[in-house]
Amino acid sequence: MTSTAEALYKTVRGLGLTRAQARRLLPSWWSTELENRPDGIAELAMHLGRRLSLDVTALRGGEVKPRGAVKRIAFKHRAGLETASMEAASFIASSLTQTIIAAMPSKYKGLPAEPETIQAIGREMGGGTIGFSALVDLCWGRGIPVIPLPNLPVGVRKMDGAALQDEGRPAIVIAKRKTSRAWLSFILAHEMAHIALGHLVPGSSIVDVSLQDMATYAT
Repeated sequence: MTSTAEALYKTVRGLGLTRAQARRLLPSWWSTELENRPDGIAELAMHLGRRLSLDVTALRGGEVKPRGAVKRIAFKHRAGLETASMEAASFIASSLTQTIIAAMPSKYKGLPAEPETIQAIGREMGGGTIGFSALVDLCWGRGIPVIPLPNLPVGVRKMDGAALQDEGRPAIVIAKRKTSRAWLSFILAHEMAHIALGHLVPGSSIVDVSLQDMATYAT
């Protein structure tokens, strides 16, 4: 078992997190003085494990062992981008997803695979038009949480969006900071398609690093 806080921080560095970034994930009341005590080190491992979707026992043994939706990650990205730079954000998103799914009051109802059916439902919920609010309501109404992730520790690279599946049900994370509701709608609809088309399996994530880089613009 890991016996020092330094060793724990070194282990999570494998996800691309510096000590300062890892500490930003800890509770606001956390004091570095606790890291000098055996019980404090055990609690540090627990908090880091929960916030990063990691197996705590493995973490204390110096191993990064993913839990939940990051057991299997597929990154969709432009050529030349190091996917390792996205791991920290993906693990944080998975942890948040686990928490929200555990608190969901409604069952997962699934999404139709036919785009025309989803369009019809979206129009009905949007009063004749399909906007961002209608898509969000559609997802929540079918038991799919739509989770914003606008703020991460400084220096942690974010994805645009992600579709994750944990405990047999999916969730959508939108991390892109955009004021354009059209862009947010595009990201959300893209992640909905991953779910509707069955691209996810239990304990998996599809991380769309930058949809804008892959988009084609027409004048």
